[in-house]
Amino acid sequence: MIGISDHEKSGMKPHLNEVEDVPLSGLVERIDYAISIVGGFEKVSEVTDTSVRQIHRYRAGAAPSTKFIQKLAEASNLSAAWLLEGDDAANEAKAPAQTSGRSGDIVEIPVVNVSASAGGGSLVMEGEEPGFIAFSRLWIEQAGLSPKQLFTLPSVGESMEPTIHAGEYLLCSSAEHHIKPGDGIYVVRLDGHILVKRLQVLPQNRLKVTCDNGLYEPYEIKLEDGVDFAILGKVVFVHGIRRI
Repeated sequence: MIGISDHEKSGMKPHLNEVEDVPLSGLVERIDYAISIVGGFEKVSEVTDTSVRQIHRYRAGAAPSTKFIQKLAEASNLSAAWLLEGDDAANEAKAPAQTSGRSGDIVEIPVVNVSASAGGGSLVMEGEEPGFIAFSRLWIEQAGLSPKQLFTLPSVGESMEPTIHAGEYLLCSSAEHHIKPGDGIYVVRLDGHILVKRLQVLPQNRLKVTCDNGLYEPYEIKLEDGVDFAILGKVVFVHGIRRI
């Protein structure tokens, strides 16, 4: 665990040595928050001199390098200590203000505790405390979305490549018009599995289920009594950055 020096607590940028032993609980969410501030993966790749592929490795659980944390903190104007350890360790440092949702400018969108599989469709539990990801209320409203009808969840697998990468968080809407069959990418329950797939409405009450990765074959389902199928939400943004 990295300690916080007096100059870091005063708001100055820290001098970090090693970050390999930093626990990853919550770290990915804080890195995601910083990425959204900087302006997306390509911009972060540029300012941190880190490949997009490597950034995804950090988000998948690899320990981030010292250089990456330092440069990401500088580019996002956040505290490196907050990025590493969260509010408990850096509440006096330059952490983002009012991420708790008490501010009218920030809303917390819950991270559901089930991962949407973009691969084989396995059910992956994320733990009892799903947590939240902070978004700008203005950004949410300008996108025509309602915070109370949104949820996020991480994607796993590769069947939706290149549209969705494994480990990217999906911002999904469960608004009434988004849980009706339509053309787009949806989070669905099918035969007890939670999946993220592209749907296409077909005649005779049928749906075509497609993966963006051409290695996976499309298939059809017929919406009729006895079929275990439900639309849980429509994917509206990938990682809160790319609209689809």
